[in-house]
Amino acid sequence: MKKVDFLVMEKAWLIQLKGSEFDLKVLSESFCLSDFSVTEDQGSYYLKSQQFNMANEIEEVYRSATELLTFIKGAIEIYSGQSYNISIARVIRVDEQGQRESFVIAPPPMRAASQAKMRARASICRGTEITNSLPQPSIIESYVAIPRQDERAAKVFRIWVSREHNWHNLYHMYEVVEGNVSSMSQIVQNGWATETEIKLFKRTACNENVLGDDARHGYTKDLNLKNPMTLSEAQSLIQKILNHWIRSKCA
Repeated sequence: MKKVDFLVMEKAWLIQLKGSEFDLKVLSESFCLSDFSVTEDQGSYYLKSQQFNMANEIEEVYRSATELLTFIKGAIEIYSGQSYNISIARVIRVDEQGQRESFVIAPPPMRAASQAKMRARASICRGTEITNSLPQPSIIESYVAIPRQDERAAKVFRIWVSREHNWHNLYHMYEVVEGNVSSMSQIVQNGWATETEIKLFKRTACNENVLGDDARHGYTKDLNLKNPMTLSEAQSLIQKILNHWIRSKCA
């Protein structure tokens, strides 16, 4: 595990993270080739990036760190289908003598903890293959790179990380993908999901008779939906489509 070297006498910004020890440890072992890293020192974990050191103001560092952490969490969650409980604890300024000054910034309201967010923790699934191993760093690093250069992907990552995974937000993310690849048929042709799955997702998400106030539409004429998709099935479907979509951009 990498350690933070506080003996280097140069100005720098560090972002102390908080969250599950397991989740933080996974992040610390997932990045080795990027211009950023998550490192551990004396039981605390820090996000480091050369990008932070280009900033002069604390608020600028915080905004940059929030965006980067969103992309990191989005990458590893979309890849694995698991939820990672990690956030910013404080911003730390290190001066030339190695002295540290801490700043706590109140974050904006985040999504409430909800059963509507996937909480699977046992394994990482890829099709019919199930493995308990951690994702390869090169894959996650390539996932993080996509939203840093693609605004559509950045939008999906922001929604995925900051909002509840309800019918409205799942549909919103799906529409970004469909618009990016031009049509539902292209998603099917790419093998990311079946036409049956997508049509059932759309019918369910828009059906006020099935979902009531949670439906995207306030009124529907579709009265024949006998086997609607469950929310957990919809979450798994969208995660699968997003995973394929982001991976296709890494090629």
